[in-house]
Amino acid sequence: MQGVQSLQQLAKPENRKSSVEVMCDADDKLWKRHFQQYYRFIDRRAKQDDNC
Repeated sequence: MQGVQSLQQLAKPENRKSSVEVMCDADDKLWKRHFQQYYRFIDRRAKQDDNC
């Protein structure tokens, strides 16, 4: 699960702000929505894997 953990690090606002200096609110909302969808996708994949 190394990939997911690095994504979670990226998802933290303080880590993201250092890599991307300027970010407006619209980008922030977009970013959060993207990550929510991504994690939902990962959750679905994990549940499917459990069914195998």
